[in-house]
Amino acid sequence: MGSDNQTFEIVVIGGGIFGLSVARHAAGLGLSVLLAEADRIGQGPSGGLLGALMPHIPTGWNAKKQFQFEALCALPGFVAELEAETGLSCGYARSGRLMPLRTERFAMVAREREAAAPAVWGDFRFARGDDACFSDWLSTDAAPHGYVLDTLAARLQPRAYLAALAASLRGRASVREGMRFDGFSDGVARFNGGRERVRAGAVVLAQGYQTFDHLHQVFALDIGSGVKGQAALFRLPKPLTGQVALPVIYDDGVYIVAHDDGTCAVGSTSEKDWQDAKATDGALDSVLEKAFALCPSLKQADLVERWAGVRPKCHAREPIVGQLFANQPLYVATGGFKVSFGIAHKVAAALGDVLAGRSDKLALPDSFKVEHHLDPRR
Repeated sequence: MGSDNQTFEIVVIGGGIFGLSVARHAAGLGLSVLLAEADRIGQGPSGGLLGALMPHIPTGWNAKKQFQFEALCALPGFVAELEAETGLSCGYARSGRLMPLRTERFAMVAREREAAAPAVWGDFRFARGDDACFSDWLSTDAAPHGYVLDTLAARLQPRAYLAALAASLRGRASVREGMRFDGFSDGVARFNGGRERVRAGAVVLAQGYQTFDHLHQVFALDIGSGVKGQAALFRLPKPLTGQVALPVIYDDGVYIVAHDDGTCAVGSTSEKDWQDAKATDGALDSVLEKAFALCPSLKQADLVERWAGVRPKCHAREPIVGQLFANQPLYVATGGFKVSFGIAHKVAAALGDVLAGRSDKLALPDSFKVEHHLDPRR
């Protein structure tokens, strides 16, 4: 592929959750698509362990929260279609989320959120409880003022979901690994030191935090940075694995996510300063200590894997999606940080419709759009 005689309508850079989702939707609209990944599909930070799909709290409702709510509601149908198409399980379940109430102040805030939920969540509940029905999962000592059970939250297995998305592209798009992106100009996307080139009608940058590096180096744009996260995977004791869809436990940045294959993911750290993207250390150990206090059953679980990766986070907090410059067909889709898996299918649909010419406006919250991230007044 040393010459630029191959042409694609859309070239997507990056084989993580946003890249795979955009490629799938664009291909589904009949566009010719190349998905180019520098390493291996799903080997970046998207290929982690947690897979928690956590809704925004029901107070202070806005366009961003409504968008995520609609995405979370649509996700079961999207996953069912994907599983039927590929024959692969994504490990999805609307498991709910348990949050311990440690203080009376937390309990008061929970009451406010419980009252607000019906108006914006519909049939889903954000409800307080103080019984012992989850005592074998969430320690009662960790929840002296009871707990909140949120029935909108869900979980999936990130690697399984990515594998299913990748499988869905077979026969519909070209997928190439080992393609390190160099740049895009004059309708040509260049890779691997310029040795490989393809003609592209449009390019979508979706390679996680490395997108920020490219935008800074080429266009002097400071959009975001990489935040390192560490997590661990355990094999749950047999008495717990028989229960269906244990709720995700969340408390002060600590997630405990029981998957349907009997494993349980625990994380994660949020490290703005880091040296080794793949190394795990004492920061993860501290998270695990907190998790063991929340869920003592984990102490008997066997450790399967320790993992680390660097997730993209925009300075403006929300993802950045859309066309970067009016005079160039260069687009971006990154910065989802902790919410990517819950909204990627809906983000991809909005961006795909623009790429296919079906819409001239992105059906996304204003805070996701490029102009919001480039606004010097922000």
